[in-house]
Amino acid sequence: MDPVLVAFWFGALSAASLPLGAAAGIWLKPGERTTAAVMAFGAGALLCALTLELVAPALALFPDDEAEGFKWLAIGAVIGCVLFVGLDHLLAQMGGYLRKHATVSSRLKHLRKHQEHPRHEKLPEHVLFADPGHTATVRAMHLARKEKSGSSNVALAIWLGIALDGIPESLIIGSTMEGSSVSLALIGGLFLANIPESMSSAAVMKKQGSPSWLILVMWFSLMVMTAVGAAFGNVFIAGAPHHLSAMLEGLAAGAMLAMIAQTMLPEAYEHGGWLTGLMTVSGFLAAIWMGTLGA
Repeated sequence: MDPVLVAFWFGALSAASLPLGAAAGIWLKPGERTTAAVMAFGAGALLCALTLELVAPALALFPDDEAEGFKWLAIGAVIGCVLFVGLDHLLAQMGGYLRKHATVSSRLKHLRKHQEHPRHEKLPEHVLFADPGHTATVRAMHLARKEKSGSSNVALAIWLGIALDGIPESLIIGSTMEGSSVSLALIGGLFLANIPESMSSAAVMKKQGSPSWLILVMWFSLMVMTAVGAAFGNVFIAGAPHHLSAMLEGLAAGAMLAMIAQTMLPEAYEHGGWLTGLMTVSGFLAAIWMGTLGA
């Protein structure tokens, strides 16, 4: 099969969990502890995948000069991290923080320090100063209601935020392919990481009043975008000069690491506690095992 088509279909497979997770968030309403366990498992799988499929291959491009490989990898990683953090902050100002409980918690901490913020000056004290055990879902729902007047913009910001998470991942699927073979560890890690994100985001959007069909269409469109991004990566990035390949792989790794550190693991630990470490290691090992199947 044509490698571009292979990249397209594997990109779609890695993101198929987005509409599936959204459907689960709308109708099944899984508990926070379950979501946290899946989040931690996905984070572990992603950590393994980016180490084995991005960092190691980037360094291997320069067998005679490891320092040169590290230089381009580091440049890409810093750029990817800065881009993710900057764009994530920008989208948060538009309401995109509602896509994850961790970003909701971060927003609440900010509001505790700036109660005079014009859009949230009337937040009730029990929300601003909720006990640590108070559910993030309740806090997210309250903030979602406060954003109700601009619900369409908030929904768009949530959609853009998840697209931001997926852009570097989709490009790497296609760019790291060897012929028609793709890393099962990377695909599996991305698939698992997408589930809890789409579950929590869809639940918030539903509470805001977005119709179920629109939520599912938005998440399905992200699956298609990921597939197209993977095909794009295979056409335009695979086979690029070594220094460019190393920098692009570093860029994706930096963005993914920033996303894991800022949103996935903090949220997993907040709701999963001791289970977080166990599930993260399990996800890491599962990704290694899937990598051996691919080999």
